This record gives sequence, structure tokens and C-alpha cells, in this order.
Amino acid sequence: MNPKKKQPETKPVFNERAGATSALGRAVALHLEGKLKEALKEQDGAIERGESTAEVHSARGHIQFELEQFEDAATSYQKLIELSPRHPSATFNLAVCLEKLGRWGQACEQFQKAFESEGKRLDALVGWGVCLLHLDRPQNALDAFERCLVVLDYGSQEAAEQRPVRFVAQVIADDGLGPVAALEQEGIRHGFQDAAHVG
Repeated sequence: MNPKKKQPETKPVFNERAGATSALGRAVALHLEGKLKEALKEQDGAIERGESTAEVHSARGHIQFELEQFEDAATSYQKLIELSPRHPSATFNLAVCLEKLGRWGQACEQFQKAFESEGKRLDALVGWGVCLLHLDRPQNALDAFERCLVVLDYGSQEAAEQRPVRFVAQVIADDGLGPVAALEQEGIRHGFQDAAHVG
């Protein structure tokens, strides 16, 4: 006689990743339809249901940034960094949010971390320099901009496009102009401020 082996009972198990993925999918679809607030509600619902994944917080930060909810976006990117410390753009995106909030010291630290840990991002190095200008540290800002030019290869087309940044940094260092006044005097604005993205 061959006794039948008892099979273990199978209970439905909630798959956090699957739930988060479907919430993320719905949020992306809503986002593509231009329904940012609805997409954000979808992400908030996922978190309330315990579906707190790196992907959810990344998407949530992106949507909050687009809605100009910079404080909330910064919180989302901080949570993303907790969940995924090596995320390829989380530190940079946090820095951009902090910059938007005028938290120059915190933004400066995050831009520095982003430059050092996220593949030597030049936009992070420029952000670092701009924050240093706002912190009235023009010589340090000049050093950051000079590093940018070294990374770019000074003779390249990209480097040529960065020369105005070097010029402004030098004017500030030499003449003691305030950073905002010097930037306005030269009509230069750095263009990475709206570069936060889901990545």
C-alpha cells in the first residue's frame, strides 16, 4: 500500500512587490494622462497598504516634484535612499528638492554625495558649486566649477558651453559680489533645477 503524502496547505499570500507594481503601473498610466494628483493618490494608497518599495517612493517623489511639492518630494527621496542606498538618482533628486526649498547647506551636502556616488554627475557638481555660492563660499564654488571643467575636458564643446559658469565664479571670487547678484548680472541660470526624474 502506498500512502498518499499530505500536501501542504496553500494560503494566498500577499505579494508586496506585485501590489506595488500594479499601483505603480496605474500611477504611471495616470501620470501619462496628465492626472498627476490622481497618480499621487495611487502611490499614497500603495504606501498605506504597506506597499512601500523603492519604486513607489521614486515615482512618488517624481510626481510630487512635478506638482512643486518640494518638501514632500524631499521626504520621498529620503525614504528612497533608506530603501535603496545605491539608487542611481535618489541623492541628486533629493539635492534638487532641497535646492528648490532654499536649504543651501543640505543641498550642498547632497549634491556633493551625488557627484561622488552617482557616476561623477556634472549636474551635481554644478549644483554643488551654486549652493556654495549661496553659502557665500565663492572660492569653494570656483573650485567646484573648475573640477567640472577638468571632468569635461576643457577644450571640448561641452566645456566651452560651461565657460560662462567659470567666468561668473571667478568674478564672484575676485570682486566679492554676492552670488545671486553675479548670476543675475551675467544672466546665467543653471538648468538642472527641473531635472529630478524617476530613475
